[in-house]
Parts: sequence; C-alpha cells; structure tokens
Amino acid sequence: MADENDAQEKDQTSGYRHPCNGIRYVIQPGDTLYAIAKRYGISLNRLIAANPQIADPNVIYPGEVICIPTSPAPPTPPTLSIGSRGVWVERLQRMLTSLGYRPGPIDGIFGPRTQQAVLAFQGDHGLVQDGIVGPKTWAALFEVAG
Repeated sequence: MADENDAQEKDQTSGYRHPCNGIRYVIQPGDTLYAIAKRYGISLNRLIAANPQIADPNVIYPGEVICIPTSPAPPTPPTLSIGSRGVWVERLQRMLTSLGYRPGPIDGIFGPRTQQAVLAFQGDHGLVQDGIVGPKTWAALFEVAG
C-alpha cells in the first residue's frame, strides 16, 4: 500500500487537480476501485464521487493518484431542471453568476433564464446540453467554481 508521501510526490506529475478532503493514494498494480473502497471502509460510490477525474471507474492505471475521502460525505446535490425550487437552485444561480453566466435573479426558481445559463455552461464545458443539472454538470460546476 502506498503511503501519503509517495502519493503527494507523484501528485505533482500526475495531473491530479481536484481538491482532496482525505488521503491521496497512488494506484498500485492489481488495484481496483472496489478493492480500495473496501480496504478503506468507504462505499464505492463515495470513492467514485471523490474522483471526478476518472472517466471510467472500471479503468484505472498504476501510478494514477486518487483521493480516498476521510471527511463525512458532503450532501449530494439534487438533479435540477425547469420548475425546481429551493436553496440548491439558489446555489446553482450563484455559481453560474460567479462564472459569468446570466441565470437571471438569484431567487431559487429554476426558470427559462437559469436553463439558458445551464445550457451555455454545459456547451462551454463539453457536457450534454440538456438544461438539466445532474451529477456531471454539478461536478463540472464544483470543479470550475470551487
């Protein structure tokens, strides 16, 4: 098992750019995400969610640096679309505004202007332009907006 220092050294050349609220781990030959999750006592879904840089969870490479989350899991944002309301819509509108998109007033209502801002963001970041804010759009927003 790699230690944290090894992971930090390799991190400088691996391209890992996502914040890690936990331990950075260097993938070893024969590792799978399932085995790593089991070894660290976390769910596979939580491990995958902590590593949005992994395009296909079934394909990982020795030397790749991943994050093993150790802090409590943050709340999972809901899927949002036209008609959604509430604090998550407000957060979305604030994030879009901070990135230069124009979702209209920050009022917690996912209306046509928020949808247009989402569509523009999705297009600019190579995502499917469906106007729905699901896991991939949230991941991209959190990566870009922090």
